[in-house]
Amino acid sequence: MAACNGHRNEIGLFTFVAVKEPLKFRHQEAAGGLIGAMRNDYAAWANGFAPLVVANPDRPHLALGFSACLLALRPDIAADVLKTIFLADHRQDARREVLPTQVLQTGHDPAVPLTAARWLAQTVAASDFQMLEAEGHFPHISAPDRVSDALLGFLQAQGDA
Repeated sequence: MAACNGHRNEIGLFTFVAVKEPLKFRHQEAAGGLIGAMRNDYAAWANGFAPLVVANPDRPHLALGFSACLLALRPDIAADVLKTIFLADHRQDARREVLPTQVLQTGHDPAVPLTAARWLAQTVAASDFQMLEAEGHFPHISAPDRVSDALLGFLQAQGDA
């Protein structure tokens, strides 16, 4: 699931895009275990985590590409980023959001359940929810044309508003 919103400047160009996760990671001990696995053997973690979240077993090159990106990161920085993602709570931010927001969700996202995406779409006042015909947490990798089409349609609708 990705939720993006753009803040337009005085000439109508986007100046900022934010990605928001709607719910705090509810099982802090599970987050701690995942981060512990990262710190214990980062390469093994990256090579196991990538296929899990990419969730396209019929296209293993996608997971290999993501794993290579993870392995290019310093493990300590990657662990800190993941900890921030899992433990940050943006529910109040979502309730305050008033700008048009596109919420995209795949059919199977192992990182963000459908209930979280629907919550975000229901909570943000000016949101548009769309299920993508795609799998995994990274549809911009597994189905880039579908993501582009969805975002283009959303942006064009904003221009018509």
